[in-house]
Amino acid sequence: MTFSLLGVCWLVLALNYRGLAWLLLWPAISFFAVGMAYLGLGVWVFGKRADGSISPLHLLILLPYVWLAWAVWVLLTVFSKESPADEIATGIWIGRRPRKKDLPPGVELIVDLT
Repeated sequence: MTFSLLGVCWLVLALNYRGLAWLLLWPAISFFAVGMAYLGLGVWVFGKRADGSISPLHLLILLPYVWLAWAVWVLLTVFSKESPADEIATGIWIGRRPRKKDLPPGVELIVDLT
């Protein structure tokens, strides 16, 4: 719901200010689409493929949201005092999305559950 509301806010700004503000239609569409995905349209909105990549068209449309999500992730990982992962059984770790330097030595496979 929050992302949909952000999308509507961007849309209102674009419609009110016009001119270069029309560029705000891009984040409006991006955030509204993400909001609709969470409200029931489903994960296809994100365009994630079986190999974990995202289709270029989906990435282009969702880039404003992706930039925000990436910035929040970076801030949280940089300032977090929590361990990025914990070993739950020999060789099996569970944790948040890791940065390269967060990976324990010898990691051969990461399972993305997002």
